Amino acid sequence: MGNSKYPLSLSEAQIRYAMQNTNSCRSAAMWLHVNYTTYKKYASMYIDSATGKTLFELHKSQIAKKAFANKLLPKSDASGKPLRRMQPGSIVTLQDIYDGKHLKYDKPKLIKRMLKEGHISECCDNCGYSTKRDFDFKVPLKLWHRNADTSDMSRENLRLLCFNCYFLIAFPQKGNTDLQNLYPNNILRNPY
Repeated sequence: MGNSKYPLSLSEAQIRYAMQNTNSCRSAAMWLHVNYTTYKKYASMYIDSATGKTLFELHKSQIAKKAFANKLLPKSDASGKPLRRMQPGSIVTLQDIYDGKHLKYDKPKLIKRMLKEGHISECCDNCGYSTKRDFDFKVPLKLWHRNADTSDMSRENLRLLCFNCYFLIAFPQKGNTDLQNLYPNNILRNPY
């Protein structure tokens, strides 16, 4: 639609036609071969007489209704088991995670929340490594389960280890099963 020789003018009919054939405002802009901001500008100019909303707001609200009605979201996983959805407005607390109510909670997200809420410090629990990387200013740490049971998400079982300590402790050398003698200062002795 947009040609650099002629000024662009999108009619209400063109915008409504794009709305009928697409699922989002961004895809409607692509349908019309215009930039998203250009689509937003022209869709905001026209007002729907039935609802009193602009066409842009109308198209956004239609997508939100479809998403909340789970029409665009899958209802089951690959095995056919129905997906459990969080209710809108419900918040997963760290205590719920520690109690084992959310076993599939994202590990990087869990680390970030634990650091943000002060449940752990941003250093290795074994050696104290806390040097931040230059490109993202984060300490490279991995979440380790002391008892090797990943379903046990209790606070006492979770530790942050640097990559060196993680691979030494989580994957000991063959024949060296006595970790207390291998790593005398490690966190297997220390409760925190």
